[in-house]
Amino acid sequence: MGAPSSSRFRRPKAGEDERSPNLFVANCGPAVGVSYEAIGSVFSAFGDVKGIYAADDSGARVIVSYFDEGSAQAAFNSLHSRPCPDLANRFLHIRYSVLEDSPATRHITSSVPVSLVASELNIPGLFLLHDFVSAKEAEELLAAVDSRPWNNLSKRRVQHYGYEFCYDIRNVNTKQCLGELPSFVSSIVERVSSFPNLDDSTSVALDQLTVNEYPPGVGLSPHIDTHSAFEGLIFSLSLAGPCIMEFRRYLEGSWLLNSTPGMNMAVENPDDYSSVLRRAIYLPPRSMLLLSGEARYAWNHYIPHHKIDMVNDTVIRRASRRVSFTFRKGAGFLIRNYTTEHSMTWCKNDQIAVGVGYAQGLETDVQEVVLSSKVRKYDLRSNDVTANETRDFYRTLDHVVLSTPSETIHFMSPTPSPECPVTVDTLDGR
Repeated sequence: MGAPSSSRFRRPKAGEDERSPNLFVANCGPAVGVSYEAIGSVFSAFGDVKGIYAADDSGARVIVSYFDEGSAQAAFNSLHSRPCPDLANRFLHIRYSVLEDSPATRHITSSVPVSLVASELNIPGLFLLHDFVSAKEAEELLAAVDSRPWNNLSKRRVQHYGYEFCYDIRNVNTKQCLGELPSFVSSIVERVSSFPNLDDSTSVALDQLTVNEYPPGVGLSPHIDTHSAFEGLIFSLSLAGPCIMEFRRYLEGSWLLNSTPGMNMAVENPDDYSSVLRRAIYLPPRSMLLLSGEARYAWNHYIPHHKIDMVNDTVIRRASRRVSFTFRKGAGFLIRNYTTEHSMTWCKNDQIAVGVGYAQGLETDVQEVVLSSKVRKYDLRSNDVTANETRDFYRTLDHVVLSTPSETIHFMSPTPSPECPVTVDTLDGR
């Protein structure tokens, strides 16, 4: 849960009426092993709780907001500077807090209004279909994955089909095909081909499926699926439980190139809301989300690590599990990552690490090729490298960056097989 939009809390000023329906509570929060759900349970004994918000980035201080001052006063009198048995006997240090709303603080927020339909978010390429599968189909899909082995990650469990996604390099292992997608998702794959928001010319040949199981309180860090790993359509089916998904687009100048090759785009301070556009949508069970175009390439998607979600004025508790089925199409061996006129708005050459290659400090008019860990540079103006370079040479490339005075195109190739012809071109046709 987060602070109301365009608002923040502060300590009452000298001479100001201290009474308030909002309490600043220190020594409790996720960082000290106390969940928002547990805090809400304790404080709701004194009245209806409007919301529980992180007071700062410490994870050990929260704001408890009631609908009325009387409830806040009752909680203050009972809990301040006393051990709380229901919160591991922690001593709670409480003071009143005032809700402040001013233009100077409008960007200091930790939540956004939650939409129920994708069209309200005004993000091109984002679509959501409710009731994409029936309740019976959902049960059958969950039973099918539960009958198969799970791989345990630090906070969730996963299954991979088609190709395995390697989290250490943020890419698929194209050298090892796990087989075709399982038969229990055949009807789903067939159904997405007729997704109403796809162009008639769009071909949907999905060949990679990742199934994630999230326990209560576990979310997803802000990220963009690696451009070089997958093509332009990503479908995500939510089952078993609901969640809120937030979308973030970081503004010009807020990017920071990650220091680890192959990681997704990173921002210097993801919680610096003065440099980010934010939207949020509620994903109910059995809904299918489509990320395409700008929504897929330009916006980070993120699931808050909460056990309780606030959807407008309604408190929704996370279910005992949420299972997502994410369908993608592998990008192949050698791809042109950015194929639209807006591509460089989405990915700038000094901002992004692509696949196993690492684009950093490129010169404007130079083609840089990373080949067997060695860098070869060619000046395009002298035609050292053209589209007619030998195929065998390009089969050995890890990463290719073609730069012209106006554009930069990134390619990634984990050594194509002879059966996969490859070509390299530039925007001006050379």
